[in-house]
Amino acid sequence: AIFLDGERVADVTTHPAFAGLLHDLCRMYDLQGAPENQDVMTWVSPTSGKRVSTNYPLPGNGAELQQRRLNAEKWALETWGLLSANPEFNGSTVVGLYDFRNELAAKNPTWGANAEAYVRYATEHDLFVAHTIQEPQAQRSELYPGQEIRAGSDLEIVEERAGGIVVRGARAFATMAPLANELFIF
Repeated sequence: AIFLDGERVADVTTHPAFAGLLHDLCRMYDLQGAPENQDVMTWVSPTSGKRVSTNYPLPGNGAELQQRRLNAEKWALETWGLLSANPEFNGSTVVGLYDFRNELAAKNPTWGANAEAYVRYATEHDLFVAHTIQEPQAQRSELYPGQEIRAGSDLEIVEERAGGIVVRGARAFATMAPLANELFIF
């Protein structure tokens, strides 16, 4: 659920606080699909053979890395740099997860395989992945004697299940989360 100023937002696509941003995102996806931008904003997936977003390729050479840079530049120029946590930005995070797959596999063999599968999934479905990295602000010092530090607000894993994890707590500052397909929690 999305809350703004204490009120639940019923539909982020029509709410005035989100509609303009959503319009710009839609415009960027339309640009991505336009024939004149095809060579910069898309590439041919080695898995499916279809054109997919340049947000997720695993660069294998200098030319492919250059295409990623040109795609990032296109996003920045078209949005005047004001849409910084865009799908292109976190595409790099997803690719970074793939680069870290061997370290994940050393901890748990399925984690490395999951990282590889997630990159393929994000690529083929052109996901918009947002992220959150900040704990809620709380009084954590001894400067104010007698004030209790509220426990339990930081996000924590409370249960591991075969299909995933159960978490409790909160994260602050989840840029673009209301409009994203998925959310990375760091």
